[in-house]
Formats: sequence, C-alpha cells, structure tokens
Amino acid sequence: MTFSPNDYLNGLVSWDDNEFSVGVQELDAQHKVIVQCINKLYLAIESDSECQQLPSLFETLIEYTGYHFETEQRYFHHLSKHEQLLHHLHHKHFLEEISMLHVNRENTRVTAIELLFLLTDWLISHILEEDKQLVQAELE
Repeated sequence: MTFSPNDYLNGLVSWDDNEFSVGVQELDAQHKVIVQCINKLYLAIESDSECQQLPSLFETLIEYTGYHFETEQRYFHHLSKHEQLLHHLHHKHFLEEISMLHVNRENTRVTAIELLFLLTDWLISHILEEDKQLVQAELE
C-alpha cells in the first residue's frame, strides 16, 4: 500500500505537529503513517468504489502498528519495569482488538467502521496522552 504525502491532510484526521508531535522524529513519522492509514480507511468507508481496499487496509494496519509498537518500546527504556510492562500490555491489547476485528469480519464495511472508531480513540488516548507523557518523562 502506498501513501502520498497529502494522505494525512485529506480525511478524518489532519496531522498537526503542535497537537500530535511527541517530540521524537521517528515516532512522529510513524504516527503520521498511522494517521494516513486512518484517513485511507475513512475514505474507503465513505466511497463504495474504495471498499475493495478494506481487507488490504486491515493487513497494513495490523502489520504497521506492530512495527510501530516495537519501535516505541526502544524509546521507553527509562521507564520502570512496571511502566514498561503496562505500556507493552496496552500495545498487545490494542493489536488483539484489531486482529479480532479482522478475523471476525462478517460485514467488512461495518467492521471497518468499528476499526475506525477504535483507531481514532487510540490515536487520541495513546499518542496524545500516553506517548507524550512517556517522552516528556524521558526528556526530564
């Protein structure tokens, strides 16, 4: 799946460095790709002609999110073992939720809408709250 540089500008979520940036270039770049995926998913749901892309979008999201979480784990070595485990469990739970939606999809469009809600909720709670706090703690 390919993304154009403007994919995160057109769709449900518009990337704003002031709002979304966690201050680590590699993580921000990966978060932008996740925003691109959210917007691709949104546009596919909204367009009947794009619905055939939904299975491919699921696969991309599962794969890329796992890759992103592995990257994040490297940045949070300053956390206590308990905090690292908790963050890892959040990641694991999120991946399990996405995977369950993917496996249990009977109506791809309805499942895609559920995934969209899950992703946007995660984007807000995980990136805007957890990741920012964890990066700030490392910088202090």
